[in-house]
Amino acid sequence: MDTVDASSVLLEWAPDLAKRLARSEAEIRAHGLTMDDFSPRRSVDLKFPDGSHARFLFAFAVANAERHAVAVFTEHYGSFIFRGLPEMPDIEVHEDVYNQA
Repeated sequence: MDTVDASSVLLEWAPDLAKRLARSEAEIRAHGLTMDDFSPRRSVDLKFPDGSHARFLFAFAVANAERHAVAVFTEHYGSFIFRGLPEMPDIEVHEDVYNQA
């Protein structure tokens, strides 16, 4: 996992975020993410090859195959970048959306 500042993550991931959020790259770069981009019913689970896992609530994930990376964006705790290493297989990403009945 990389430690990065929020503005550099937005700049680097703006094209991917624009596709995911159906907003322009320019808007994302200028205004960042908003609370409307997150849902209390959405979570992200990452499963790693060694059996470890991580769960993020109020979050969504964006994968980029060219970078061999997954970015997790959380409402309250910022962003996290997980990069795959050549010697390990890809990270599994599962997103859950809980619908209220």
